[in-house]
Amino acid sequence: MHRRAAVLVAALVACCDRSPLGPVPEPLSPRATIEGPTAADRAGVTALTWNVYVGAEIGRVIQARTPEEAIALATEEWAHVQATNFPARAGMLAQAIAARRPHVVGLEEAALYRTTDRPFEELATHVAYDFLQLLVDSLRARGLDYSLAAVDRTTDIQVPVIVGFDPPGQPIFAGVRFTDGDAVLVRGDVARANPRSGVYAAYVPVTLGGVSSGVYQGWSSVEAAIGGRTYRFVATHLAGQEVRDIQLAQTQELLTLLGSDPRPTILVGDFNSEAGDRTSVGLWPSDHAGVAVTFLSRNAGE
Repeated sequence: MHRRAAVLVAALVACCDRSPLGPVPEPLSPRATIEGPTAADRAGVTALTWNVYVGAEIGRVIQARTPEEAIALATEEWAHVQATNFPARAGMLAQAIAARRPHVVGLEEAALYRTTDRPFEELATHVAYDFLQLLVDSLRARGLDYSLAAVDRTTDIQVPVIVGFDPPGQPIFAGVRFTDGDAVLVRGDVARANPRSGVYAAYVPVTLGGVSSGVYQGWSSVEAAIGGRTYRFVATHLAGQEVRDIQLAQTQELLTLLGSDPRPTILVGDFNSEAGDRTSVGLWPSDHAGVAVTFLSRNAGE
């Protein structure tokens, strides 16, 4: 079921490649900063990217052996989403952006959580956490003019969680709908045009509770005019190395996308590849589509 929400009794699917459980480590730092002797840097272009983290290890739920276990684990992970407190983390992200004031920002795992009191009858529409809106609001509260230029929405699945018990001791259920995605923010003084987004055809299929769905990844892009030159800025999130065939297929799709436009491109994202890992870097042929690969910075412990 591609790009359509599935109401599941069994489990909630999210980015199952790498989502460390627990709060974001301090100090908060960008996963990649466009720095160094690149053409974009010489032109004065600044760009940052973060995987902002969905707030839980939802991959645990996917591996549940029974529907009952999946619901119990989903209930735990929903509590983790709340405990990791994205409203507070959005403020930290806004502070980091304020310190650098980049022209463009790429965001991965830009989650949208919605809830419903009728998990078996309807898709959730009540917004509990909109990571993108929370971040934009935090930026504006600090006097920073950034707006969403492009957004893609990928995995979109709903699951019941236990929110309490009635007097006889039976569980009371609510529905939590998780929608993943990526986004591009652009500073207010930067002219932008032609926002685009997409979902890779290659995905990780999942069947839970008799419902077929999948874990999807996508990309978002926008054209930005900086210093008298137009750049294409692309943010993406690729599948993990444990599903290498899927990651490779997504990478090939991405390279085809990059090769379709002769303009200079700044590509950022969570590629689920380690700096210096020749196997992972081998996914990016240096002679393909004119792509030059540089791991510019890396956080400790990643």
